[in-house]
Amino acid sequence: SHEQEIFNYYYGEDLSLQEIADNMQVSKNAIYKTIKLVEAKLLDWEDKLHNYDRKEKILRALNNQDYHKIKEIIS
Repeated sequence: SHEQEIFNYYYGEDLSLQEIADNMQVSKNAIYKTIKLVEAKLLDWEDKLHNYDRKEKILRALNNQDYHKIKEIIS
């Protein structure tokens, strides 16, 4: 999608807002707004899914070799 493309240019390819705007023939402000919109969507999904928190808990349990805790987290 358009949003994914912009997000990838900014975070994946490390292009500046102006470079992306020039490449896509839109305003720098439009690029900025799109990036902020995608960031907000990602944060919203993370709040709902708790993937980062779950991953960190699993890594801590793995480091402690607490396999019972890992099963509990995954369930």
